[in-house]
Amino acid sequence: MREIEFRGKSPMTNKWVYGYLFFDNEKKEYQIRDKKGWFTYLCVDESIGQYTGYKDKNGKKIFENDIIFLEEEKLYGLVCFEYGRWYVFWYGWIDKEGIGYVFDIVNENPLDDENTNDNQIWLAIVGNKYDNPELLEVEKWKNLYFWEMAVM
Repeated sequence: MREIEFRGKSPMTNKWVYGYLFFDNEKKEYQIRDKKGWFTYLCVDESIGQYTGYKDKNGKKIFENDIIFLEEEKLYGLVCFEYGRWYVFWYGWIDKEGIGYVFDIVNENPLDDENTNDNQIWLAIVGNKYDNPELLEVEKWKNLYFWEMAVM
């Protein structure tokens, strides 16, 4: 069974906090309570992400909105959850119709890989969408420029 855990960035300390997510109806805000139930932290809504149940090649837990890097293709991927499943949204992939985004490479999603051992994938986390948005933007524009040059 997958461990249920969330993380979010505390606006007070600017540090990541981990634990259980709940919504305070009175204050109208999301909060994360540590696993022992001793402390509760207000979190920035956009930073909140759930643990996928997978670890990267270095044994680090992978959360929603983490950014992973595929060295062979020089691509950055954003870990997402939608329609009841985890997937990686690859940025900067050039497909047969031009510049585009794909969810996986050659129908292999590293978060659904049957060869995964102990829920550990073969890619590394290089950042997250909240702290490192430039990783996704730089790659997108670099590949867009490359595609335009190839068309000329």
